[in-house]
Amino acid sequence: DPYVKITLQIVENRNSVIDFARTHTVPKTLNPVWNQDFLFRVDPIKHRLVFEIFDHNKLVSIQYFILLKNK
Repeated sequence: DPYVKITLQIVENRNSVIDFARTHTVPKTLNPVWNQDFLFRVDPIKHRLVFEIFDHNKLVSIQYFILLKNK
């Protein structure tokens, strides 16, 4: 029953949450497809996106950090 929590943070301060979103829970699958859109105002130099994957029935998460680069 996975879902994802997406958090926009300041790079220098991981405790500083600017914005966040959460996907819906996809029941009974190990290969979820969310197909949802989220909009964040991001400064590629100051911000990072954190994707945490949770199991709705457990207290565990896997974190993916996305550092944004300015082209």
